Amino acid sequence: KKIFEDHALLVYIRAPVDTLKERMEKRGDHPKQIEQRIVAAKVQIEEEPAKFDCIIENIGNVDATFSLLTALLR
Repeated sequence: KKIFEDHALLVYIRAPVDTLKERMEKRGDHPKQIEQRIVAAKVQIEEEPAKFDCIIENIGNVDATFSLLTALLR
């Protein structure tokens, strides 16, 4: 954004905290890692609106998320 100013669009694609936790548990991540990631995700959620032009919620449907991103870029 500093270099390209209005010619850049900052998009953040995030998953809900409960979805992150579920995915990490399914992968077999260590409970301590999961806890740390959840804390970090909550901080990110609070700070995102000030840092990004658009936030897309990824609820697990890659096609739907991609469609939202494509529509935004058009």
